Amino acid sequence: MSKEIQALALLLLILGVAWLGYVRLFGGGGGERLVIAAVEGTVRRVDGYGAEIAAEPGLALQPRDRIVAGAGGRAVLALGPDSRVTIEEESAVRVLAADASGVKLELEGGRVQATIRPGAGPVGISSEGTSLIADDADFTVVRGEDGTLGVIAERGQVGIEGLPGTERLSAGERLVAARGGTALVAPVSEELLLKVAWPNAARTREETTEVRGHTEPNARVRLGRAGAWVEVKADPTGDFVTRVRLAEGANEIHVEATSVLGTSIAVVHTVVRDTTAPSVSTQIRY
Repeated sequence: MSKEIQALALLLLILGVAWLGYVRLFGGGGGERLVIAAVEGTVRRVDGYGAEIAAEPGLALQPRDRIVAGAGGRAVLALGPDSRVTIEEESAVRVLAADASGVKLELEGGRVQATIRPGAGPVGISSEGTSLIADDADFTVVRGEDGTLGVIAERGQVGIEGLPGTERLSAGERLVAARGGTALVAPVSEELLLKVAWPNAARTREETTEVRGHTEPNARVRLGRAGAWVEVKADPTGDFVTRVRLAEGANEIHVEATSVLGTSIAVVHTVVRDTTAPSVSTQIRY
């Protein structure tokens, strides 16, 4: 073989190795592990340098990329032929890793749904120090604006790291944990917890009445009657208290609690305001 042919062969080998390295670093090696499969509405891809483009099907994602779905937006990420992570509207996800060892995503806020099948490798979704890991499961993760974490395991087992006292969720279980609080784990089929301490007196002359109760951590609670509603948030332990304005006569007081996972429960109680009843006076005789 002539020196010219040897030199050409060596050059081609060098170019081939360089191309494979380029693809691995910037094109396929990690990026093709995670690809946008479908987009609805307004969804943006923000790269690690802050540059934004409209997210489109077929776009490969790299570590540090963010997917941000606006109001009415929705994006489906493919992790191989059978595994998907769906980013719901008004949600944001950052790619931490996407390679042969698995996929790691960070939920910055909002709601994602994961459908993970064998062969995709371990898939982790983390948020504020808590990580959910699965290699064959269906689950939903929510991070509320106040930091409340909600998880539902629909199928399979979901491992949990970074949440003291809770190591896994099994199919049919849900989890709710306020930021820095203890996790509440309950069956999905079980109704949302709502206990209300109604006023002792069913009849009152007062303009307002106090309503207190207990529900899931940081749940939104809507209380009141037609024309006079108030909304409060339960504290990290689930307790809430407020006063409800009363009209003259019978008042149907409704209390509705909605958890970070979107499940709701409502109860009702009647309180009568009667300002026409004669006041009771007591005379003490000596």
